[in-house]
Amino acid sequence: QCSSWHHGTMTSVAAMEGQLRELKEKAAASAVVLRGLIEKGSEIEAKVQSKRNIRPMVLELRSEAATLTGKLVDSSTVVQQVVESVRVLDKAQANTRKALDRTVDVVGLKSCVEEVSTAMAHEEWEQAATSIQRYLHVAPEDSVTEEAALQSLQKSLEELRRVVQEKCQDAAEARDQAAVVRFCGLMTQIGLEMDGVSRYTQFLGMRVQAGAEEQVAGLKSMVNMGATGGNVALYAKALTSVLEVAASAVAEGEEMMHKNFGPDGHQQMVQVVYSKAAPSIADVLELMYNTKSVKAKISKYRDATQLDHKVALELDVLLEEISLCLQRLEQFNWFLASKLHAAKGDAIPSSANDLPRVVAIDVKKAELISGYIPLEEAFLRHSVEKAIRSNHHDTDDDTKTSVVVDEVFFVLKKCTRRALATS
Repeated sequence: QCSSWHHGTMTSVAAMEGQLRELKEKAAASAVVLRGLIEKGSEIEAKVQSKRNIRPMVLELRSEAATLTGKLVDSSTVVQQVVESVRVLDKAQANTRKALDRTVDVVGLKSCVEEVSTAMAHEEWEQAATSIQRYLHVAPEDSVTEEAALQSLQKSLEELRRVVQEKCQDAAEARDQAAVVRFCGLMTQIGLEMDGVSRYTQFLGMRVQAGAEEQVAGLKSMVNMGATGGNVALYAKALTSVLEVAASAVAEGEEMMHKNFGPDGHQQMVQVVYSKAAPSIADVLELMYNTKSVKAKISKYRDATQLDHKVALELDVLLEEISLCLQRLEQFNWFLASKLHAAKGDAIPSSANDLPRVVAIDVKKAELISGYIPLEEAFLRHSVEKAIRSNHHDTDDDTKTSVVVDEVFFVLKKCTRRALATS
């Protein structure tokens, strides 16, 4: 029994010791957890304290923001008031300036009639036109004096228009170019723009017509004296002179149109110049066609396979001159077309067909082209057959090379170049 008791007692002690160790382990673990909680509690307490310190600052910032917002609202109100004050001042200033201009106009209107009369008496037409333009727009109110002054000014304008038109007509008849330019430019200031364009373009056109007819007369005189031109392309030279007269007039009138009359006047000027030069252009082409007996040559050499050497040379010279005349005419048409497009502000024209059609020129060009084609064919056929007949060889040691290909190529190149030049 004692042994059993002793054994039970030992068992209970071991169990109690195990429980004691377990309790110690749990106590150690609890201590670790407790220390962690204490540390977290310290951190939380620090954060809470920090937030307690920040809160007054946030409240202070909110207060300052509210104060700033109030100041901005007050400043915006002040700015709006300033803007409104400026607008009122601007309106008052505009009204003051308008009233001042009105006062100046009324005062000037009463003295303008006398100034215009004095200027016209001294033939200071530009000064008179400027004064009329300055005060003619003044609207009378209830003053009888203002109404009478405006009526008198209107009569002065009508008188000035009549005088300027008469002076321009006299200058045109006297061929005084400077005076014509002066009075036509003055017409734009007195409401006669279209009349000014018409008078100036007609004056320019008459100059072109006279200059072109002079060139044609000189050509006819040379032809009547038996001049053939020799190596000089007589008709092409005369045609070039006619075209230069017209081109020079266009270049001269271009500045005048740009300064006073604008694109519409520019187009009218180009068309008038071309129409005035057209009869002389047609005369040169017709004179060459008839004098050179182009029609007779067509009938005689159209189907000829062989030509005399002299005849071939004559045909070569004739074809060169026809080609040169058609080339010059085409270049002139491009020049005028470019001027028309430039006046409209367009790009470079793609063709020269924008010019007004002139039947006389078209007919004469068609006659020359219809004569050129068969004569060129006859010359080409004769030159090629001549090269074949007179075929010879270049002898270089034992090598024999025919030059007929080179000669034919030369003839084809010459005829092709000439045909292309005729456009």
